[in-house]
Amino acid sequence: MELMRVSLLLLLILSIAIRFQYVNGIPRTKTKSNFRPTVKPPTYGYPNVRRDESIVDNYFGVEIHDYYRWLEDPDSNETAAFVRSQNHLTVPYLEKANGRNVIKKRLESNLDYTKYTVPVKRGNRYFSFLKTGLQNQAVVYVQNGVDGERIELLDPNILAEDGTVAITEVNPSDDGEIYAYALSSKGSDWVTVHFKNVTSGEDFPEILNYSKWPGIEWNKENTGIFYSSYPKPNGTADGSETTSNENMKIYFHRIGTKQEEDTLIVEFPNFPKRTIGCEISKDGNYLIVEASEGLLTNLVYYTEMKSIVESEYRLQTPQLKPLLVNDDAKYDYITSSDDGEVLYFRTNNGAPNYRIIGVYLDNSNERYWSTLLPENSKDVLSWAAVINTDKLITCYIRDVKSILEVRRLRDGSLVKEIDIGVGTVGSFAGRKQDSQFFYSVSSFLYPGKIFSVDLQNGNIIEPKILCRIHSERN
Repeated sequence: MELMRVSLLLLLILSIAIRFQYVNGIPRTKTKSNFRPTVKPPTYGYPNVRRDESIVDNYFGVEIHDYYRWLEDPDSNETAAFVRSQNHLTVPYLEKANGRNVIKKRLESNLDYTKYTVPVKRGNRYFSFLKTGLQNQAVVYVQNGVDGERIELLDPNILAEDGTVAITEVNPSDDGEIYAYALSSKGSDWVTVHFKNVTSGEDFPEILNYSKWPGIEWNKENTGIFYSSYPKPNGTADGSETTSNENMKIYFHRIGTKQEEDTLIVEFPNFPKRTIGCEISKDGNYLIVEASEGLLTNLVYYTEMKSIVESEYRLQTPQLKPLLVNDDAKYDYITSSDDGEVLYFRTNNGAPNYRIIGVYLDNSNERYWSTLLPENSKDVLSWAAVINTDKLITCYIRDVKSILEVRRLRDGSLVKEIDIGVGTVGSFAGRKQDSQFFYSVSSFLYPGKIFSVDLQNGNIIEPKILCRIHSERN
């Protein structure tokens, strides 16, 4: 039996060997391939990169060489020379690439249509962005009434020949008279904050510097803004620096004054890495401060606006009171109760899909929280806003599409689900004191539509198309 097994194994090996000598009945050649390239492959003169042996870090007793740390200094002559040599090698090759112009023309064709944003109402004016065709940056327009003529207010395309100055943040004053906006140059996180008189179109003389995410928040008197800023950096502040920024602070700026005269409102000197922002509660009674050192959690503090207002916004660092400071979840402020004693937040505390809770100012312990809108076991609550005093607008994600709902603020009960079809709600604008709100919807089937809803007539909810975003392939 064993001899038979050995014989069969030898027979199998022999048959495999014979099979490899033929392919489709044709004997395999035992010589090397006769193929010889007719075109000599190109050779490239890759730039030499200096290897610095002197930089050694020690992590838990293990030495790690960082040979190319010198390339982390974007302002050094050596780094600049290296980048030039890289471009000298790469750019000519890309310019000769087959089909490059075809791809470029196709992309331009796909992007060559007019884009709009939802209008933002302030006073009797409506502010929005419009970008025609292949403009580098969207232009700000203002209308007197939602159906009024669009009047150009601010065109960032004329601020730089290469079109790289962009508007990164805007917030008109509540009366619609002053337009606050932040400008970034060449994609930098650093921005400068400016103010424009909407009636005259003229800019105010002051410019606020050393800010990245200012979080512009107007006071109720429309005389100034709260904003976040960093201390003046050592060296450059154009986005090319590689050092981290610390000690963000919140200031109050009075319109028509110099930045050096601004009042310091909030700082956390013991927590230099915190990113901080603020907003005034919907009832105007409190300044709510959010602080975080990451994207997953944040802390919430508050202080009374009364003392700040009575000091004519010159009260330095008013005392902050802790509200939600366990750093255990995300808390996004939505609105306040009618009596001002409860603040409502969207949170993922104990609710991965998010819920809306009410937190008492006089006792913020979790055991005393109320639940205005419980977590949905399937749908994720993306955001919530209050409209027309007593209506709660919620936006959920369900099966990768948006669900827009109108609810009652008093108990979270559903009034109506707004039919948006299969699409995504891209942007939303509306405030508690306004009966009207706006939202945009886009999908794989059309580039976008902007709708308006007016709740002035109670529970009659009839979305109307404000404008359509068209493209050649609609």
